[in-house]
Amino acid sequence: MAKQYPKDIKNEYKIPDVFQNPYDITLVHNENVDECEYEIIETSYCIELVLKGKNEFYHGDKIIVLTENQIQFRAKGKYYAKISKDYESILFYFNNSLLKDFVNTHFSVKKMVNSNIQNVYTLDVCDSVIKSIHVLLDNIAENNTFYPCLTKNTIEQLLLQILANDKDKSLLSFLLFVLNDTKKDLINIMNDYLFHDLSNKELAALSGRSLSSFNNEFKKVFNTTPKKWIYNKRLEKAYQLLKTTDKNITEICYDVGYKDLSHFVKTFKQKYKESPSKIKRD
Repeated sequence: MAKQYPKDIKNEYKIPDVFQNPYDITLVHNENVDECEYEIIETSYCIELVLKGKNEFYHGDKIIVLTENQIQFRAKGKYYAKISKDYESILFYFNNSLLKDFVNTHFSVKKMVNSNIQNVYTLDVCDSVIKSIHVLLDNIAENNTFYPCLTKNTIEQLLLQILANDKDKSLLSFLLFVLNDTKKDLINIMNDYLFHDLSNKELAALSGRSLSSFNNEFKKVFNTTPKKWIYNKRLEKAYQLLKTTDKNITEICYDVGYKDLSHFVKTFKQKYKESPSKIKRD
């Protein structure tokens, strides 16, 4: 449907490396003549503030339309976005530790009020919040040396201003849901992200585990390494598609997560001792 991990931040989403920098900010500015669709895999928590335009955001069977001066708080996971041609937004990324510290500092009672919680939390924000964010962004731009610290403070202030207007305690319920829903089933995670180009660190983050815990548990569950498991599953799917669909070899190559056709053909022959074209003919 859409590209994963687009790189040009002028008109596409950019996912930062939160393993190197635990707090980051990305600007989205769509300069294309038409609306754009993107697949987004969040390996950290994200808050997106819409400055201009519209974003049709898809999560599972839910469609959430974001417009100017709306904020969306997203948990880790897979999403799809359809943004208008004039779309502009600011995205704030952060890790588990900031969220835990925020909840422990600002909530004396840590009990969920609303049990009907989704992976996304959307709300309107007032002009004062928008102005304060721009002031903080200006400070960050002028003080690159303290970028991580200023970014952390910006995210915390944003959460605090949301909290000030959280009359029904829905933000608290959402944050507790996110923090408690950390350790995911490994089989589900691997099947969900099988055809995506993710590192072990990113898969570990999506599963709610440290890298060492992820690797250890993976070995126990699958009796192999993530790399070998992905390799076999992708090629098994390719074999099935060659036998049961009219798709050509190039299409199948990209469908199963390969980015290079020659590499796909080589690894396929190593596993099945025959080329994809021969399997396709037979």
